[in-house]
Amino acid sequence: MLVSLIILLVFVNTNKTTVDVVALLGTITTFVGTMTGGYFGIMAISAGKAQSDSERQRLLSQNMQLAAALSPSDARPLVGAPDF
Repeated sequence: MLVSLIILLVFVNTNKTTVDVVALLGTITTFVGTMTGGYFGIMAISAGKAQSDSERQRLLSQNMQLAAALSPSDARPLVGAPDF
């Protein structure tokens, strides 16, 4: 925001037209908006991935506990062990 204000003051002092100032501010706000959206998008994805990883680990642990209560022949498909 401070950069926008400084650039605006420089443009106003050099007798630029309103169209030039609007084009410059549009470019700056587009860049800042894109960077901000990208940052928060990556943060949201990271949080979602961490949550899905912990849920996967919880379900895998639960699967192993349930498989331990079964007979070995019934538990093999659940844990991914090959049949011998």
